[in-house]
Order: sequence, then C-alpha cells, then structure tokens
Amino acid sequence: MNGASEGRQGGSPASSQLISVAKGGGWLAAGDLVNYVARFVAALVLARFLGADGYGLYTLTVSLLFLASGLGNLGLDATMERYTAVLTHRGDSRGMWGTLQLGLGITIVSSIITSSIVFFAADAISRGLFDDDRLASMFRIGAFVVPFLIATSLLASIVRGFKRMDYSALTENFLQPVVRLTLIFILAITGLTSTIALAIFGISYLAAVIVLVGLVHRLHPLNRPLRDADRYVKEVATFSFPFWFAGVLTQLRKSLQPVLLGVYSTVANIGIISLVKSANLLGRVAVISIGKALRPTLAVALDQGRDEETGHLYQATTRWTLSANLPIFVLMVLHPVAILSLFGESFEAGATALIIVAFGELANAASGTCGAIIDMSGLTLVKSINKIFEVAFTIAMNVLLVPAFGLVGAAFAFTISRTVLQIVRLVEVQKLLGFQPYNIRIMKPLLAATAAFGAGIGVDWWIPATTGVLPLALNAFAIVMVYVAMTIALGVSEEDKVVIAAVAKRLPIIRSRVAP
Repeated sequence: MNGASEGRQGGSPASSQLISVAKGGGWLAAGDLVNYVARFVAALVLARFLGADGYGLYTLTVSLLFLASGLGNLGLDATMERYTAVLTHRGDSRGMWGTLQLGLGITIVSSIITSSIVFFAADAISRGLFDDDRLASMFRIGAFVVPFLIATSLLASIVRGFKRMDYSALTENFLQPVVRLTLIFILAITGLTSTIALAIFGISYLAAVIVLVGLVHRLHPLNRPLRDADRYVKEVATFSFPFWFAGVLTQLRKSLQPVLLGVYSTVANIGIISLVKSANLLGRVAVISIGKALRPTLAVALDQGRDEETGHLYQATTRWTLSANLPIFVLMVLHPVAILSLFGESFEAGATALIIVAFGELANAASGTCGAIIDMSGLTLVKSINKIFEVAFTIAMNVLLVPAFGLVGAAFAFTISRTVLQIVRLVEVQKLLGFQPYNIRIMKPLLAATAAFGAGIGVDWWIPATTGVLPLALNAFAIVMVYVAMTIALGVSEEDKVVIAAVAKRLPIIRSRVAP
C-alpha cells in the first residue's frame, strides 16, 4: 500500500480511473468556477448596497442557518453518496430503492423539526446571544430556508453517488448561484436589504431542490412500489451517525468565527472576514471539485481492495489540487488591497487577513484529497476523532485570538487550524492506509509558481495593481500566463497527457449537448 508506480500507460485501470475523475472533476470545476464568479459578484453587489454592517448581519444569519441544517442533516449526505455508488456498482436495485426511501423519508422529518426549532428560538438567540433585535426577524425567515439547505445537500450527494457529476454541477454550482445572482440584480433596482437578500438566498436553494428531485427521479424512478425494496437500516444508521456528528462539528466550526466576532468585535468585521474568505474561494475550487469527483471512485476502489490504484489516484489528484491553487495564492499575496477595494474602501482593512487566509487555502490544496480517502475508506472513528480535534482546536484558536486581535486574529485562527488539521490527515492516511501524497512531479508546479511570483512583482512595479480594475486584471493575467507557460516548459507527465487527451476528445460531445 505504498502508492502506485510512475509508469502507468494510457490503457491501465488506474489511468481509466484518472480519466473518470478528471471528467467528473472537470464538470464540477466548471460548475464551481461559475459558482465562485456568481458568489463573488453577489458579494460585490450586496457589500456595496448593504455596507459592512448590513452584509455582516446577513452573513451571520446564513452561518447560523447552515449550522442548523448540519444538525438536521443527520449525516445522510455522505451516507447516500457512498451507498449509492457501492449499491449501483453491485447492481443491487432493491437495496438502492430502499436506501433512497430511508434517506428521503428521514430528511423530510428532520427538516420539519429543525425548521420549527429555529423559528421558535429566534427571539431567544437574537437577544440573549447577540443583543440585536434585527436578527429575530432574520432567523424567522431563515427557518423556512433550512429544509432547502438540507434537501440540496442530500439530493446532490445522491446524484454524485451515481457518478453524475454534471447533474451535481448543474444544480449546486450553476442553477442555485445563477438564480440567486439574477434575483439580486433584479431587486437591486428597487433597493436591497439584509432581509431581502436572505429571502433571495432561500429561493435559490428551493430552485435547486426542485431540479434535483427531477434528476434523481431520472436516475432511479421514485414512483415505484415502496415494498419493492431492501432497506439496510442498520448499515445506514451505523454509517450515518459518525458523519452526522462530524457534520455538526464542521458546521459549528464554520459558524463559530462569525458568532465570536459578533460577540467580541463588530458585525462589520463579520462582513469583512466573509469577503476575505470569498476572495480566497477560487483557490479551493479545484480541491472541492476533484474531491467530489474522486469520492465515488475511491468508494469502489477501497471496497474492492485495489490499493495500488488508490495510491496512484491520491498522488495524481494531490498534484492537480496544488497546481490549480498556486497561481491564485500568488495573486492574493501580491495584490490584497487591490482585490478588496473592489468591494469598497471599508473592506480594504482586511488586506492583511486576506494574505493570512491565502496561506491556509494553500495548505488545504497541498494536502490534496486525503480527506476524501479517509471518508470513503470507512474509517468513521478516525473521521469523528478528527472532527472533534478540529472543532476543539478551532474553538481554542478563535477564543485565544479573536478577542485579542479581532479581524487579523480570526484570519490566523482559520489558517492555523486548517493547516494543523490537514497535516494530521496526511499522517493518518500514510500511517493507517500506507498511501503517500507526493512524488517528484510535485516540484513542477512549485517551480512554475516561483516564476509567476517573480513575474507578478515585475508587472506590478511597471503597472501598479492598486491603480484600478484594469491594472489588477493585467497583473492577474501576467501571473497566470507565466505560470502556465512555465508548467508547459517543465513538461507534462504521461498520465496528465492521457487525461487531457481523453477530456479534449469529449469536447465536441459536450459542445453538441449544450448547443442550441
């Protein structure tokens, strides 16, 4: 279990799996790119209309709604993704139908309960924790959004389990953000408020749920007799609970920082740190996309004990995630003020925080797909322990740094906790499963990034990025072009050529599917 050899040929099973992951990751990456652009533009519009205080109020509410959805999710998203992939591969149609019944039925009940709790606890939370009456009405509106968040996560996991990454990208990363952005633009004409922005957020997720239900029905008809099924209740429950626990801790970790900033700092700083993380989100696109595309393939490979293939997938996808992140990291480090100025002068105070968070995203990309391997290997106890450690460590970092250093402390807390967790995961995958994430080929993107960094400094000296949007765009273009050129000059590996050729071969098919 020491990874795969370097000399794979195009027709090998590992290369076939890499092509599959690349195709799925390509759909998800394209979707995540659209999602990022839509979120970035939405954040830009909302920030300018709502101001730092109003945007912070909106961000805090959404963070707490995601926490509530994590409580109501019950770990069924990861469970459905794994069992859909495994049962489909086994050809167990009755088991697949029974698993869908369990997932959808439990989700409906848990959504109703969770939504009710949020609605009736709105006053107590807004006044008791934040001493801000404005949050009460926001929470009551948000209570009706929670079921859509839970359902979207579950249904998207199901279609990914069927290896239809295009369906997942279509709904989560195209439809939902585009609907949200369109409504923001329409209502911006008449004036935006935090409450209207929250309502738009909920409508966009409702649209995603409606389309996802139709897509799931297309993959596995939902109008068949309920009795024509085998329900693996014990297996689903056993697998779900650790993921539910881990999911709750994950949402707690994500929501903790806005809450602490709201208590110890200002609502405006919540808005600034949210924009800082949004600006860095582009660097996470490849990590999220490749990880999602890899999970079903890993579930089958690990289930069948194909360790050499798994190790090869791990090394290749880790190199891909790092390669995609590095030019974004260079841009964030060189031009933080210019980037944040797009949102307004009041957000430029987050420039230092932007650089700090960029290092955290780099650490996440450099660790590759170690989290996906742990998830799909069935090491649920390890995952649960990791989440407990992650949340405890994140809480400690935030409690230690946010009250003392405010916005910069929040950025350091994010980066330190993210980096430490990824190091722990890397060690676990190596010690428990025997897989190594790196080989000598990892040096190529690092050398290309060094060249791009030098080019970025030179272009900025000639055309300062802080002088306007166009100079910033020119600086970004120069960084990316030098990075790509250097990558090509250093040589493309044989396995990457196989993947690129396979994806390029499918481009006419993709064009024919989307052509009017």
